[in-house]
Amino acid sequence: MGRQEASLCEWPVAALVRVAAAGRRQTATEPDLLAAHLGLTRARPGVAVMLAEGKTVRDIAESTERGISTIYTHVQRICRQHGITRQTDLVRLLHSIWGASGPFPGERCKKFRVVINIEDAAGPVNRYRSLVSPVWARRRSPCHGRQAGRASGPSGASTHHVRRQSVPIRTGAGSWSIALVPALALLTSLPQPAGAQWYLGVDLGASLARRASLSTTDNDWSTRCDLLSNPAQIETDGQCGVQPPNAMWENEVDGAAGTRMALSLGYRLGRVRIEAEYSQRTNGYGEATPVRIGDVVTLGKADQELEEVDNWIDGLIAHGVFANAYVDLASGSDWTPYVGLGAGLASVSMEYFSRWKRNDDPALITTFVDPAMRARIAGTTSIAAGRKSDIVVGWQALAGIDRRLSEALTLGLKARWTVLGEFRDEDEYVQVRSHESTVGRGERLLHWFVADDLSAFEVGISLRFRL
Repeated sequence: MGRQEASLCEWPVAALVRVAAAGRRQTATEPDLLAAHLGLTRARPGVAVMLAEGKTVRDIAESTERGISTIYTHVQRICRQHGITRQTDLVRLLHSIWGASGPFPGERCKKFRVVINIEDAAGPVNRYRSLVSPVWARRRSPCHGRQAGRASGPSGASTHHVRRQSVPIRTGAGSWSIALVPALALLTSLPQPAGAQWYLGVDLGASLARRASLSTTDNDWSTRCDLLSNPAQIETDGQCGVQPPNAMWENEVDGAAGTRMALSLGYRLGRVRIEAEYSQRTNGYGEATPVRIGDVVTLGKADQELEEVDNWIDGLIAHGVFANAYVDLASGSDWTPYVGLGAGLASVSMEYFSRWKRNDDPALITTFVDPAMRARIAGTTSIAAGRKSDIVVGWQALAGIDRRLSEALTLGLKARWTVLGEFRDEDEYVQVRSHESTVGRGERLLHWFVADDLSAFEVGISLRFRL
């Protein structure tokens, strides 16, 4: 095994697999090795060894006949020296060192403990304990030439935090082949400074959208110039030779509650976390304010021809991809507060509905003097509706507090303020004055819809699982 490992270390590799018998006891981590790896001086290597063996600060003080405050000071200085805020992180760092078979300072071999089934073609199945070690390897790396049978940690196999997994290995004619290598070993085989770690995250929570602003324009002609509603062009007074300016209207819609979920893959280095996040947000919307008309032609019909105007959105769905950065704040307890910022893109869709209904009573319509034309347009509607979609930029501010439940699992409460950029879409009308979306002049009638301030406040539960 030693010759094989030496050959692998000759070139960059993704992972090394070492196998040691489950019952075999190996030597403990040596103080001088930890001193070389971590740059420790004086009494601190001995303190580090005892921490790695699972002793508490009080146990170390009693066994060395020193004061508790003295040992605590050593631990604090080791943590500060390596940018570590928790004693548990320090213990994991110590366990990540390979004892006498580890690399030189600055190039540590990170290990993951895996239970592997080894089956010999001519004999029974034997159970072994394996070290799957992503190596920060380079050509002629310090891992070169180390013997596979040397010590790997204070308890024989590495106690760096990992999950156990069964992997079948078949042996025969003196050769071994790995049937399955855990995918996470490949992921974590990238070069990592001491204390760094990958994690997966899941967020579930509620979303509350704030009031959104809506504005719409179209290329409709006036009612008099509509060749389908007024084919004889009665009372046009020569005003239909040129298309009028676009109609314009706007209003606001109250926000409502919804849901949010997110999945993330992150990388922690000390107190800093960087992650890629996919999120899905859904929101309803509530009451709409009265429509404000912004063009002269439509405004002239507001008090006589037009009876009802609706303009609203609902059913927002946003699929976002964000890059987030967090900073953990020191708390001195098991609770860790943090703040963060993120930016990305979101694919947003929503239901849009706009309806313009004309008076049912022809006598109230003054657009035409001719009674027949008044009756012809009475009660007709123009409708724009459908699901609109756009890709927008977004950013978010995040804050929360976490509590570690185990070496692998962290539970927290996270709040975020998400802001999405201006949303735009265009489409044909469903109908114009109760006929198809045209005025008989060779072009389709379109509306251009804009929604702004699609921001939301969100709060929920977050879970992170360290890889």
